[in-house]
Amino acid sequence: MRPIVATRDTAGRLTFEPAVPRPAFKWTDTLDARLRILAPDYTAASIGIMIGVSRNAVIGRCRRKGIELGKGAPAPVRRSPVSPKSPAPALPTSPAPVFGVQKFHAFGGESDRTKVEAISRQRLTLQEYAAAKPTPAWQPKRVGFFDIRNGLCRWPLWSSTTPFSEKFFCGLPTDGGVYCAHCSERGTSPKATAWLDNRLGISKARAAA
Repeated sequence: MRPIVATRDTAGRLTFEPAVPRPAFKWTDTLDARLRILAPDYTAASIGIMIGVSRNAVIGRCRRKGIELGKGAPAPVRRSPVSPKSPAPALPTSPAPVFGVQKFHAFGGESDRTKVEAISRQRLTLQEYAAAKPTPAWQPKRVGFFDIRNGLCRWPLWSSTTPFSEKFFCGLPTDGGVYCAHCSERGTSPKATAWLDNRLGISKARAAA
């Protein structure tokens, strides 16, 4: 059965007519001569485009005519052998460092041992370091009743005979408590008032007056 082709005339009407069969392609002596010239320098696909045929038609014609495709022909894919991977070199391992240990040669003599003992005697413990470290002098801010607020030390700096206008609190910043670190160590012992009187220079004679 021949295929049907639809065409449109000048009036815009469609007409259906049987398709005209294309003439079968035939290899001629001219095409064979051209194929022999192109074969050494071009691939089968390139020759097919130049002649107007498919790649397979060019390959089949070359086989039938004994024409060898030259360097332009697609070369077979060759896979290079995969060389086995060599194991990665091992990283040099070194002994773990030892901290806080004074080392000396076992056969270094008595002088090395004496040096180590001298160094160990010069080391101070944490308690000795804390005792040797000078503590900062206590300097209260002397905050009055109307200026004291949360976060300031409320340790009183007055005695029982101090007038209201001269009554002050320590006023140093606290760490969430009522007293600062210095006043917290003083505690609330009965001797605290006498210590404050001496600190502020209040004598018993002045207190009695």
